[in-house]
Amino acid sequence: MAAKTFELTLGEFAFPRTLPNSRANFRLIVDVRLVNRTGNFATAHVVMPGLDTFWECDKDRVREPNFVRGADEGVEFSTIDMSRIDEWERLILLVKAERIHSVQVVAFDVNREDVWNRLRDVVGQIVQALLGRSKAVMANFPGALGDLGSDALGTAAEDLESHILKRLGNGDRILYRGAAMARPGTLEMQGRGTGGRYRVRVVVNEVGN
Repeated sequence: MAAKTFELTLGEFAFPRTLPNSRANFRLIVDVRLVNRTGNFATAHVVMPGLDTFWECDKDRVREPNFVRGADEGVEFSTIDMSRIDEWERLILLVKAERIHSVQVVAFDVNREDVWNRLRDVVGQIVQALLGRSKAVMANFPGALGDLGSDALGTAAEDLESHILKRLGNGDRILYRGAAMARPGTLEMQGRGTGGRYRVRVVVNEVGN
């Protein structure tokens, strides 16, 4: 089967309206399982909005540059205002593959004052510096991982970010985990997590070769 180019973007993130302000700050890990050009399964890991930043939704921090809290929906949900997030940050992954199999999203509550975030500030700069070199190195590895590294925009650096984040993750807490089988269009994940219900929408588009 010929490879296609897929674009995955974050369409929506909604969290419990009653979630305490102290926990209303988010970093997402998005795992995308796919069938690569050689017919093997591979997984890309993406950290959003980045290893060295997060989306702030604490109402008492409205003046922060990363404040993105949007409108409330009824009594259940608060939302991230997607108009405050540019297209670069909304992009999850741009990848050549035979097909996208499934998507998992894990939402973390970032511990703002923790030493882990200070470490991430340094590590994030290193990851960015290695971005081009990492992709070149990954492309030389045999097997599914190497093929993914040469086919996915930013995958090598994002895989490294995901690994480091999980190793340093003692400073953060998982709020919600959801998954969906992939298909063209909008995927919706909804379920209970810390403090109530969460809803995540991921848009999958085929954008040509």
